[in-house]
Amino acid sequence: ASRLLLPKPYFYPTNFQPPYTSWVLLSQNYENYHNDLELYGFVIITQIKGNLKVSLNAVHKCEKSCMNLSVKLFEGESLAFFSGLWTLSYEYLSNDNYSITFITETHIN
Repeated sequence: ASRLLLPKPYFYPTNFQPPYTSWVLLSQNYENYHNDLELYGFVIITQIKGNLKVSLNAVHKCEKSCMNLSVKLFEGESLAFFSGLWTLSYEYLSNDNYSITFITETHIN
């Protein structure tokens, strides 16, 4: 059902299978709520409404080549990454608006 709501983005590799799992993050009126989320494979985070602060932290095997990243996703923006290189944490920012985020995982063999 989630594939009907949000089609694959143009940058999704054509040789990958459709996403294996989907997450929907909903919030309203949270103040600096921080959470780690365990994701696997090729991950796409799409901000549907509002905004979300996302941190990507380099995993041990990538520490020397990959830096930690922190971005704020706004409505209509997407972020794609491989879980073999980074782990994800997110934080809802304090505001009176709704935040809706859609996350897909594609397991890669």
